[in-house]
Amino acid sequence: MLTNTLPDVTSNSNPENPSSLQWVGMEGLAVPISIKLQDEKLQTVAAKADVYVNLEEANAKGIHMSRLHGMINKLSELECNKYTFERLLDEIIYSQSGISSEAKIKLVFEVLLNKEALVSDESGYQIYPVSISALKKKDSGINFEFEMTIPYSSTCPCSASLARQLYADAVDKIFPDEKIDKAALISWIESEAGSVATPHSQRSYCIRTIRYREQRLARIPPTHIHAGICYWHTRSNRCEAK
Repeated sequence: MLTNTLPDVTSNSNPENPSSLQWVGMEGLAVPISIKLQDEKLQTVAAKADVYVNLEEANAKGIHMSRLHGMINKLSELECNKYTFERLLDEIIYSQSGISSEAKIKLVFEVLLNKEALVSDESGYQIYPVSISALKKKDSGINFEFEMTIPYSSTCPCSASLARQLYADAVDKIFPDEKIDKAALISWIESEAGSVATPHSQRSYCIRTIRYREQRLARIPPTHIHAGICYWHTRSNRCEAK
């Protein structure tokens, strides 16, 4: 029976080439999160989280990976807002026991919103992909990036151009005279013969990105997602949107 103690490589051996790392961490961690919509109701969604820290201590063998996983799991118990991210980033850095000074988190998820119809009184549900990134640098405070993808239907510009050209050719052929009788033109357009070409629709996507670069963040600002517009209430020093 073997009784030898297994060697503690992390504690007892020195790295041959000590060096720091810009980012090291974990990706694709599953975690449920709760976000507040504009009606003040919380919606719980399934998210994938990426979490990283820098490895500032060159002689360290690596980071405390399991502690990162534990920090991300805290999101399942908290409302997802800027205050939660700010506190979580601080705790992630603190969990590394002095070998890290910076941290970043990225959440990717989908929200389900009930959208009213444009004409009728009916409504339907639409899924919107969302990502939230938070980065804490030791020299520049905390930066946030909020991105939402908004799907919508639009007319293909190429098919619309071709349809207009076909209509022009058809009008020139059916009405060869210099003057066109208005009533005859309207009658032709309303007939089946007037359905020369119809431009097709296409699925389009509007990607809305909002960035916050701040030294100090407002406390407890709720996240709102409504009508395809995403914003975080904040007293930000600078906000960029594209």
